[in-house]
Amino acid sequence: TSGQRRQMVELFDILPEAICTIDANSLALQTANKKFNDTIAPVSRFQGLDVLKNFIAKEEHARFRIAIERLTEIEDRAENADDIDMGPWNRTPTLRDCQTLALGSKSDFPIWRRYDWCLAYDPDGGKIVMSGRMVTIVSAEKQSSERELLDFLNKAPIAMHWLSGTGHVLWANETEMNVLGYTAEEYIGKPIMNFCPDEQELVLEIFKTLGSGNTIKDVPVRFRTKSGDIKHLLIDSNVNWNPDGSFKHTRCFIRDDTARKVREARLEERHQSLEELARAKDRFMRKVFHEIKTPCHLLSGALEGVDERDAADALAALADARHQARALRDLVDDAVDASLFDDGRVPPVTPARFSLYQRVNHLCRQLHRELAPRPGVEFRVTFGLSSGAAPAAEGPRRVLLVEANAAQRTVAKSMLAKDVKCECVAVADAAAALQAAAGPARFDA
Repeated sequence: TSGQRRQMVELFDILPEAICTIDANSLALQTANKKFNDTIAPVSRFQGLDVLKNFIAKEEHARFRIAIERLTEIEDRAENADDIDMGPWNRTPTLRDCQTLALGSKSDFPIWRRYDWCLAYDPDGGKIVMSGRMVTIVSAEKQSSERELLDFLNKAPIAMHWLSGTGHVLWANETEMNVLGYTAEEYIGKPIMNFCPDEQELVLEIFKTLGSGNTIKDVPVRFRTKSGDIKHLLIDSNVNWNPDGSFKHTRCFIRDDTARKVREARLEERHQSLEELARAKDRFMRKVFHEIKTPCHLLSGALEGVDERDAADALAALADARHQARALRDLVDDAVDASLFDDGRVPPVTPARFSLYQRVNHLCRQLHRELAPRPGVEFRVTFGLSSGAAPAAEGPRRVLLVEANAAQRTVAKSMLAKDVKCECVAVADAAAALQAAAGPARFDA
């Protein structure tokens, strides 16, 4: 009945020996009583692990395997013959003074203890029952020293863990679990692969390196925290070997690598910014030199053959040359000012008055001189408003149209009043609306 079963479990838990059941074939841990959970390892964390590989010293494996084979052989013989030598005592071999890894129930540091293990075989359930009693004598003084050492390791400022030969976490200190955000129940006893799924190939390579007798140092590995975030860690590790040279367990020390990754990301971002700045400067300089070539060509054209022209044309050409020289000087000054932005400085800007009349008049004269002499080219420019009203504030051509219309009405003697007819003008701006009545005042010479 359920009541009897519960009573058996209670009796099982009060026994002074550490008792567990393991699978007869895989030797995987299945169940355990309270004593086993408190002294050897919590079955809730290590259930399914090979007891022989993870909790029994390598030099004891041969004895255990021989005893297990003898158990199954005895049971087979007992089923087929009424042998008086196959009594209960012959079916429970005892392995004395076996080195056993004791983890305890509170994530304590693993300590090797000596146990006497008695084995029994249940052929119906395919299980082996292990009953152990610790024979290591631990004095009160030694217990105090062990507790002090465990506290030192558990609260050390550097994260550390201990992996078994099967890659399972047998122990990790509080620092490591705090870094990753796991509890002891969620971390200890689990394969280390579960916590770095993005680095499985790298972890396998690390195990190969360690298995070859090498020590690893500052190996970057990405771990997954409990919240799912990626944590960049640096691992230092080497191996504790069994007397026969086989893998016993690792000694792993872990440091947070996030700060270095952040510095690298910032340096990479700065490097990319500098490269983009260099490309922008290159584009800027090409554009500047292109702009410089324009007034140079105009200056050259204005002075070409000036000594063969009449006085009026020569004076006009010299005036154009002077204007282009000023434009060239202003362009160079603008380029110098723009270069100040590389140093995070703002070039000084000084307001200066200029004559819009002179600028427009000079532009029209220059266009006329460049285009009119050419065969088949007709020079026509017309300024005006499409309607008599002043343009709306949102009109994209309002400034130029108002200014040009005012210039046409005001500057009667300029060449603006000659054969000037409109083809197309398009200007986009964001200035405030201009009143049509105020336009002529802008062209007072």
